[in-house]
This record gives sequence, structure tokens and C-alpha cells, in this order.
Amino acid sequence: MDALPILTFQVGDQTYALRISDVLEVAAMVELLPMPQSTPEMLGLVNRHGEIIPLLDMRVIMGMERQAVNVDTFFIVVEHGSLHVGLVVDKIDQVKYFPDEQFQSIPGNPLVRWIVNDSGVIVQVLEVDPIIGRVLPQMER
Repeated sequence: MDALPILTFQVGDQTYALRISDVLEVAAMVELLPMPQSTPEMLGLVNRHGEIIPLLDMRVIMGMERQAVNVDTFFIVVEHGSLHVGLVVDKIDQVKYFPDEQFQSIPGNPLVRWIVNDSGVIVQVLEVDPIIGRVLPQMER
């Protein structure tokens, strides 16, 4: 019985997760460079260890109203091919481990790979590629 590690986080009142294999790091907000004429999901660009990466608002991607970012804002750096992208979330929870058989597939939603029941809380495990691909189709993958 293998256990899959996931990083859980909050966007609005929903609990989501990413596979640890998709996560490079969790980072605190740094200076944000706005990008004119970008999509609503695109918050701008940030400098992460000398690399300029796009920062996306998961609230907007999930159909919620945007909230202001500040020094207390955190983002999750994920990898999409050779591209690194920051995903701004409301709250970082923790890394959790679940046995493989607890993950249930969700057909028809390309953003959600699986769901898992975490002591009565339904956690939606997101798929990175469709999130980034929908928002940044013009960027190199």
C-alpha cells in the first residue's frame, strides 16, 4: 500500500491540494510587477531566486472574486514543463499522506485529478498542466 503525499491549501472555503511532485516550493510574496493587458488570472511577475515567473490568482481560476495581495500572501511554485509558475492561494495547510486507494477520479473536470476524503473534508487534488495551459497557452511549456 503506497501513500501519496499532497500539499493541501485553501482557496475561499474550499480545500484543494497539489501532488508534492508538482510543487517546487512555497514562497512568501515578494515585489509584484504588474503585466498590462494580461488575463484576469494573471497577477503579474515575481523574481524568484533570480528567475522571473508569472503569478496566477487561484481565486480567479476557481471563479471567485480577486483579493488584494500583500506581504502576508503566499504562493505555491509549480512546474509546467520547463516553465515555473506561482499559484497564489488563501492559506497553505500542510503536507498529508493518503493511501492510493483513497483517491477517487473525477471524470469531466480537467482541473481536478482526484478527490480524497480527509476526515469529512473533501479535498480536490488539482492537475497543474490544465490550469497553466488554460491561463498561459502562449507561454513555452
